[in-house]
Amino acid sequence: MKQLIIKLIYPLLDKLPEKWATNIKIIGCVLTGYWRMDPFLHFDHRGVKSEAEALAFFADMDDESLAEIKRIYAHADLYIAEERRSFFFYNWGAVKPPAWCPTKKETAAARKAFCATYHLPSCCRRLGTESFFFHHGLKMLPATVPAYLRDRDIIDAGACWGDSTLVFREYSPRRVCAFEPSPKNAAIMAKILARNKITAAEVQLEQLGLGESAATMTLSGVGPSANLSAAGQQSACHNAADNLCVKITTVDEYAKQNRLQVGLIKADVEGMALDLIKGAVGTIRRDRPVLSISIYHSAEEFFGVYEYLRSLDANYRFLIRSLSDSVLRYSETALLAYPAELAPAEKKASATAPC
Repeated sequence: MKQLIIKLIYPLLDKLPEKWATNIKIIGCVLTGYWRMDPFLHFDHRGVKSEAEALAFFADMDDESLAEIKRIYAHADLYIAEERRSFFFYNWGAVKPPAWCPTKKETAAARKAFCATYHLPSCCRRLGTESFFFHHGLKMLPATVPAYLRDRDIIDAGACWGDSTLVFREYSPRRVCAFEPSPKNAAIMAKILARNKITAAEVQLEQLGLGESAATMTLSGVGPSANLSAAGQQSACHNAADNLCVKITTVDEYAKQNRLQVGLIKADVEGMALDLIKGAVGTIRRDRPVLSISIYHSAEEFFGVYEYLRSLDANYRFLIRSLSDSVLRYSETALLAYPAELAPAEKKASATAPC
């Protein structure tokens, strides 16, 4: 139908002055296309490494990971000049997602069912797909992973309102230790846990941050985007109307104190993932947990987390996946890692080389 309209109307428009005809065609394309608006990238990937350099950097990963990196760089190429950046308008139908990417209709139905199952409040109606749909990448890992997580402890760093914690409980862990430093987010999560009759024996909610070492940091922002930064003087921290002082511990120290056997570390910590991983080296070496690390917030996360984990020489397999239903591929990009011994025997020959 669209092509028929173009065939009939375009010749008539060409009888108008060129500028008028062009503007009318643009308006028509906008009205009939699938246009969306999206904020820009958190950082410019191209300013750190070229696409070729990035592909070489992640060369040991599987083909889908490399395809994901190509999509991220293709997305970055769409942007206008930096001095004009605020929001980006794009034609949804013109950007092709990977074949496995779910449709908005599918994720909307899954979100509605998830919210109904757990009696979630209205603030959760726009939950990202990374939790309720993709299970923070667990659905993309080998079939051996769910059994590996059973009866082990899960670290959920950046738990926010608790949707990720609710998902992880479906894997029958011994306990989920949920870290959410924001008092407002933690209060919402506590209500959700109580509403679902989930006890502290099942989920331990900690108003702490996780980093490289014990410290005090400043928390700013609200909701899923609340983030931590280095604290200034203690008095300045307490006097800031919108900022709070938050205690930071490490995964290693917390696991030692609570005698955890960690099966999974999930971290969506707004740019602090590398610090968190550096504070979890002992746990990674001892317990060999599965890792789901959000790496889209900064170049340090995107390139640094993988580089650091590889340097540990811990014999892990690595994947990069976008846990999103958006055609724009930077959104909710995660580095997934699992012990090489969990790879199915028949796939070891073609799997990515262990680090």
